[in-house]
Amino acid sequence: MSRLTNQTNSFPISDIKVLDLSWGVVGPYITKMMGNFGAKVIKLESIHSPEILRRATPYKDNKPGLNRAFIFAMINTDKLSISVNLHTSRGVEICRRLMCWADVVICNFIGDRLDKMGLSYKKISADNPKLIMVDTTSQGLTGPYAKHPGYGYQAVALSGFTHLTGWPDREAVGPVGAYTDMIAPWFIAVAVMGALIHRDKTGNGQFIDLSQQESSMHMLTPALLQYTLNGEVMNKRGNKDDVAVPHNVYPCKGEERWCALGIFNESQWDALGEVMEKPSWFGRDIYSTPTKRRAHERELDDLIAGWSSEYEAEELMKKLQKAGIPAGVVKNVKDVFEDPQLAYRGHFQVIEHPELGSYRASKTPIRMLNCSNKPMCRAPLLGEHTEPICREILGMTDKELAQLINEGVLE
Repeated sequence: MSRLTNQTNSFPISDIKVLDLSWGVVGPYITKMMGNFGAKVIKLESIHSPEILRRATPYKDNKPGLNRAFIFAMINTDKLSISVNLHTSRGVEICRRLMCWADVVICNFIGDRLDKMGLSYKKISADNPKLIMVDTTSQGLTGPYAKHPGYGYQAVALSGFTHLTGWPDREAVGPVGAYTDMIAPWFIAVAVMGALIHRDKTGNGQFIDLSQQESSMHMLTPALLQYTLNGEVMNKRGNKDDVAVPHNVYPCKGEERWCALGIFNESQWDALGEVMEKPSWFGRDIYSTPTKRRAHERELDDLIAGWSSEYEAEELMKKLQKAGIPAGVVKNVKDVFEDPQLAYRGHFQVIEHPELGSYRASKTPIRMLNCSNKPMCRAPLLGEHTEPICREILGMTDKELAQLINEGVLE
């Protein structure tokens, strides 16, 4: 069966058509999510300006290639690819026709780039009034910094994460990766679903301007509230917590094996004492209340670390959890791929790819009764579906298709 044909209508949004004009992580992840729930997603790209993730490491066998980047293959499942040169007028016209075909368009263009190509929401919605269009940029499309380009790493700093991440006596390091890229797609998902519901009720589309900085700042609400209410600027604090004490990551047997635990109340503190078999120091007055424990937190961490290092990380986690103490292994990538909970939920699916061979891609971490087990399709090769899209969706003849290929429009 052709991938251009919906295999089933049993999924939540199998009747929705999506045009993906985005690149990087935020836009492509939301379109991956929509594809995973049944939407027909077309990714428009070009050999002249390949999607940035097609050039991102790691590559299969460390050999570069536009179809060999693993992160692209992970984030662009369940999509079709059409290669269109938007530096040509006919390429822009093809893009316009696909925007008129789509229910939802996702892009991340700063400034007036779409306007200059004649592809603004205002112009397209005149022909497709039910269109829902999302433009997600680092700082939004309005304001003094709207035209500043940026990647997720800059958004992480602008949002405040970098200032808060790290040890208090060291320079800021920021969270691993472009953390805002992992937050913004979920806000987009809610916005798109709301716009679809609104369209069902009114028949009208929407233009959604989503700032990745603003959406990500919601994850820093405690710090923002602390400043709003008390004028206090929070700073780096390592693994410490306002409530829990002790609250840290402790060494275990083996190389770089760790277990995190947090004590949030007295019953958990008593349970920790039982698990540790009440060492002689446990009953000392300096550890008898949360306030006193916080005043001696460093030495308390050292005492717990001396005990935790005698256990395997998984063994310690289970022992603590059984006693009602919040605890978790600090997992490396290998641990994550072998995680029994993720395996039970089928989070990683093995997919065959012409250039990558077998690889495991992540499903969207949402399950719906009777409709969320759609097998993922592999990420497309660059321009893999150009001809069938042009024929079956845009209604092009063989002659027109050949001409566009010869003119360098479809490449």
